[in-house]
Amino acid sequence: MKGLDGDGRGADVDAVVDTAFPTAYSATSVKDGTGSASLLSARDSLLALARSELGAETTADVAFSSDRDGNLELYTMEDDGGVQTRLTDDPAADRFPAWSPDGQRIAWTRGSDLWVMAADGTSPVNLSEGIADTLSKPAWSKDGSQLVFVRRTGGHDEIWRMNADGGGIAAVVTFAAAGANSYDPTVNASDVVFYSQAGDLYRVNLSGTGRTPVLTGATVDEVPDLGNGGKRMAFSRSNNGATPYDVFTSRLDGTDRHNLTATSAGGAGVNDLHASFSPDDLRLVFVSFVGGDAEIWRIGADGLGAGALTSNTAGDMDPDWRTMSPPTPAYPCLTNPPGPPHGFGDVAAGAYYSDSVAWLVSSGITSGVGPGMFGPSQQVTRAQMAAFLWKVVCSPTPAQRHTFGDVSTNAYYDQAVSWLVGAGVTGGTGPETYSPAQPVTRGQMATFLWKLAGSPPPSQTNSFGDVSPSAYYSQAVSWLTEAQITSGVAPGMFGPNLKLNRWQMAVFLDRYAN
Repeated sequence: MKGLDGDGRGADVDAVVDTAFPTAYSATSVKDGTGSASLLSARDSLLALARSELGAETTADVAFSSDRDGNLELYTMEDDGGVQTRLTDDPAADRFPAWSPDGQRIAWTRGSDLWVMAADGTSPVNLSEGIADTLSKPAWSKDGSQLVFVRRTGGHDEIWRMNADGGGIAAVVTFAAAGANSYDPTVNASDVVFYSQAGDLYRVNLSGTGRTPVLTGATVDEVPDLGNGGKRMAFSRSNNGATPYDVFTSRLDGTDRHNLTATSAGGAGVNDLHASFSPDDLRLVFVSFVGGDAEIWRIGADGLGAGALTSNTAGDMDPDWRTMSPPTPAYPCLTNPPGPPHGFGDVAAGAYYSDSVAWLVSSGITSGVGPGMFGPSQQVTRAQMAAFLWKVVCSPTPAQRHTFGDVSTNAYYDQAVSWLVGAGVTGGTGPETYSPAQPVTRGQMATFLWKLAGSPPPSQTNSFGDVSPSAYYSQAVSWLTEAQITSGVAPGMFGPNLKLNRWQMAVFLDRYAN
C-alpha cells in the first residue's frame, strides 16, 4: 500500500481501506468473502490496483464450480483465492472442470455432456452431442490428445476415452470387466489411468489393458489426483463410509500414506475431499465442509498451512489446479515415471520397487535378465552399473576410448565405461583395470551417482554411524541423503560395504533421475 501511495495511488488505496475498515472487526468465515465491504473484496481490489500499477498479468490458477449465482457454473481464481472470475452461464449444471496439460483449455461436464473451451471461457464446444448416455468427470491424457471420462450406461458407471476434439470413443474399463462401478479417472504422464472402483483405487493402461489394484480394503478410497512429478497421489478416504472423508497422499503404489486434513481444515468431524496438486506438488486445493457448506481450501503437501480460498454461503467445489507445460526434462530420452507395467514375473505389482522397475524398462535402461525376469535380488556388477548410468544420461558418445585391459571392444558396456571415464565418474579399480565383473557396494554406488551429478558439495555431514568422515564415499552419501535418494538401511546405518542388488539400483536411479 505504501508503494501505491508513493506512486500517486493513495486516494484509491484510501477508498478501498475506508470501505473495508468499518466492518473488519466483525468479519466471519461466512461473511468474509462476500459483498463490497468484505476483507477479501478489499484484498482483491488492492491486488488489482497493484497489478494495474506494475503492469502485472493476472493468472487463473484454480478452476472450480459454484452455485453462488443461483446455478452451478464454472469459475477460476488465483491460487490465493483472488480474482474469482465466472466462465460459464448456462441453465444446465456446469461441473468438474479439468485443465488441459498446456493450461490453455478446460474440459468439463455440462448437464450430461462433455464440453471443451478456451481457458478464458470462450469457444465452448460440445464433444458428446448425440450420445444418449451421461458423460462426466473428464481428465486429459498427458499429451492433450484424448479425454478419459465416466460414462453412465446401462445403469452402471464405466471409464471411457475419446479424442479431445470429439470422436474415437472407446471403453477403458467396463462394468462387465470390473464387476463394479468405475469412476473418478485421472491420468499420469505415462498415460496410465488411476480411478475409483467401488470404493477402492485401481490403475489401468489407457488402452484398457493391465488393470491392477492400488488400494483395496475396508476403507473407502476415492477421487485420486496425481502429482505432476509422478511420485505422489492424493485421494479421499473414509473409514468404510462411517466417518467423514479426509485428504490423504501416498506413493503411486498406495504406500507411505499421510492424512493431511485430520487436524487441519474441518478436522476429523468434517468432510475434506476432492484434492488437486499444485504444479510443483508442494500444495493442494481441496473441498472442505468446515463451515457447513462446501468451500475450497488450500494446504501444504506436508499438511501445514491450511486456509480457505473461498468463503460464502454458496457451494464451491470440484477444484482443479492449472498445470502448465512441463519444462524440458534434464534427460529427454527418459519417460515420465512410473511407466506402463513392466511385465516381469519376479516383480510383484505391489512391490516397493515395482514402479521404479517399470520406469527403467519404459526408459530403455534395462530389459531384465531374461524373458519375463528382472532378477531383483541379483547383485549389480560394475559392468551393469556403467551401462545403467550411461543410459540414464541418454547414452552420449564418448570422446575417446578408455585404456582398461579387462574391457573388450565388443562388450555391451564398452562405450558406457569410456564415457564414464571421460566424464570423471570413474577411474577404474587400477591403472589398467575396470573390474567389470566385480559387485558394486552401496558406498561405490553413492560415489558413482554423486560424481554423475557433478560432485555437488553437501550442505552438512551425514549422520550415519557406519560412514566415517574420512571415507572416500562420505561426501557422496551426505549428498544422496540430502537429495532424498537414500535414507540408509536402518536408523543410523547406511551399509556402505553391503552389495547392491538390482531392485535397489532401480530405486536409486529412479530417484536420481526424477
